[in-house]
Amino acid sequence: MPGPFGLMHQMWAPPDVADEDFFRATIEDIVLADELGFDSAWIAEHHYVRPGPFYSRLPDAELLLAALAPQTARIRLATGIKLLILDDPERVAEKARLLSLLSGGRMLLGLGQGSPDELGVRQLSVDEKRAMFRDRLQRLAGYLEGRPDMRERSASGLTITPDWPLKVSDAVWVGVRDDVSVAHAARLGANFLVGEAELAVKQAPYVARYRSAGGLGEARGARLVCVAETAEQALDDVDRPARLLHAAFSKGRYHQEMAAAGLLPAASAEADLTLRQILGRLEYAAGTAAEVTRQLTGYIQATGVDALNIVVHAPGIARQAARRSLRMFMADVAPALLPALIANNP
Repeated sequence: MPGPFGLMHQMWAPPDVADEDFFRATIEDIVLADELGFDSAWIAEHHYVRPGPFYSRLPDAELLLAALAPQTARIRLATGIKLLILDDPERVAEKARLLSLLSGGRMLLGLGQGSPDELGVRQLSVDEKRAMFRDRLQRLAGYLEGRPDMRERSASGLTITPDWPLKVSDAVWVGVRDDVSVAHAARLGANFLVGEAELAVKQAPYVARYRSAGGLGEARGARLVCVAETAEQALDDVDRPARLLHAAFSKGRYHQEMAAAGLLPAASAEADLTLRQILGRLEYAAGTAAEVTRQLTGYIQATGVDALNIVVHAPGIARQAARRSLRMFMADVAPALLPALIANNP
């Protein structure tokens, strides 16, 4: 089982950032995370150039993980998340086995279903998408472990290569929300994953459902984080990124669902919200090490997660602020969070 602290990178960047500069900086920051002792780096798969103040840059996480493998030593390299709807499970298993072999066993698969704008030309109803995901997850589990009883035999009838089986309980994290898919993931032995876009009060029932369905693996959460020597410095660093994220998230499905359920106050005009209010609506942990520790401890206790990914690369944040947050989090925040994470470990 991996350790409890990971770096989640959604691959966000404003349109004026060149792709080559962005990927160079991303690789350097993950190498730094490896040196600092983060247990894992989770790289998000996203598709298509989006209109607006930022978009994500990575259509194939496995290619970037392959580039990272020889440049890192200990950190586990994860898709976070990979859209299983868009890829054949046999091909996913082949790539995962190969990447695990080449990285010395450091490959992890974070898997999800994807939103309509990610799926492009695939016109699927919600029920069709969920059913397809469960079928592909079942087949993928069989291919990873080399168990024909858990998968359909390939069209060729041949066994996949390389000969490097992966246990689902060691290598697979699933980020799904509907009860049937959560229970299916738990039965297969997969671990569980929730992201940074939902409030703790919304995530807690998902974690509880995973546990009640028999999920014995890791439940890994995620929060936006900025750590600085002073609260004023942290607030200055996150001012633009937080406003960009709130403008996007407040129009998205997660925030609309939370507002409809009364879990999030209806948004007033963007100009009327203070930065502190925006940070609260995002549950963006920003401040000194002590302040961030307090906020993240509350999140861990509220959700029941027993591992935590931090997102320091908010869109438009200064590079030095993101790297400072990585260093200060591991030095001053992570040790203080361990007791809360251990308390949630089943």
